[in-house]
This record gives sequence, structure tokens and C-alpha cells, in this order.
Amino acid sequence: ITDPTRFIQGAHQHLGPTWRAEFGPAHDFPHSRRRVGLLFDSTRYGATATRLHPQPGTNGPGRPVLEVRLEPTHDRGTSLRVFVVHLKSGGDSTETRTRQLRALTSAVRKAVASSDEIVVLGDFNSTGETDRANLALFAANTGLEWATEELTCTAYWKPQGKCTGSALDHVFTSKSPRAATARGPCETEGCEPGDACPVFFDLVSDHCPVTASF
Repeated sequence: ITDPTRFIQGAHQHLGPTWRAEFGPAHDFPHSRRRVGLLFDSTRYGATATRLHPQPGTNGPGRPVLEVRLEPTHDRGTSLRVFVVHLKSGGDSTETRTRQLRALTSAVRKAVASSDEIVVLGDFNSTGETDRANLALFAANTGLEWATEELTCTAYWKPQGKCTGSALDHVFTSKSPRAATARGPCETEGCEPGDACPVFFDLVSDHCPVTASF
């Protein structure tokens, strides 16, 4: 998210005025300042605590993990603790991502010990088999379910000029989801669009929306 003000304005326009957001700090990129964030409906939850978890190797396209604790309104339901991540990108950054996941494991295990429901989500930049093995280990060491394990692509890139899908974005939960789906072009056009990426790639994002329902 590069412009939190416009992001909230868009949320109010398309979802309604009750939607709120919490953001992590801006992080320098060559052409923009991006941050992670969490959007929620304030008629269902209120944010009662927000904190950042420093990550090793966050120079470049990686940033601290944003943790937000959401308390249900009207005394209904269970408190929800959400961790929003964006691990370091690049095929040559596997070791950095391994260290980042270890640090994240420690923080999440403390949250799992509480009575809150836990969700860990975001761009894990899982570009190879080592990353996948590390994600499986993260799920085992935290006791969370890897809700998106079966997704084959959640984002596009263009190696050698061909548009190809990669499963970079994931959701881990303490509660078993009914379904997890990569929406948008990942759902309609698949993981191998060919010579050109979908229009969505240039106009919206190289990542597709990922949903998990409970």
C-alpha cells in the first residue's frame, strides 16, 4: 500500500464507511514507499493492540511483521490476532526468508498460547522448494493450518518473457478453513497465461486476491 489515505477512501467507497485499517511503517523502494496493512469491518471488530515484529534481513523488499489484535464487538465471538507479513523477495534471498520465518515462528507461538484465534497471512515470496519446506515447518512448529498449501499460483511474473504463475501468498490459521482460493486472473486464466500477463497484472497488481472462508 503506497497511499493509506486513498486506500481508506477506496474502502469507504466500495465497502462502506465502517471499514478501518491499520498500517505498518513505510518502507523505501526504488520508486515508491510501500507498507503492509490490515483492513477490517469495525461493526464486527475493533483493533485493541498493534505492534511490529522486527525481522532479520529487512533491508530491501522486506519489512517488519504487523500484528493486530481484533476484539469482537457486542461481546460476540473470539478475539482474533492477525499477523501480516511480506518476506524478502528474490530467488537469491532464500536464506534471509529462512531467518525471517524462524523469527516469525517465535512470535506466533507466543500468540498461539493465548485463547485468541490466529491468522498469519501475506506475501511469503516462496519462490522455491526450500521456501515450501520452510512453510511446512512453520505450520508444524506453530500448530497452525496451512490453508493455502494446495494453491498453485497467487501471483505472476515474466521470466524469459513468458507470463508464469507462482504461489507466493499464503494464509495460516488456527481454525480450519472451509476453502482457500486465489481469485481474479489466477482463477480465470490459470498459472500459464503465455506471452502476455492478464490486464490485471499492469492495472492492479502482479498478485491475485487470495481468500480463505470459515
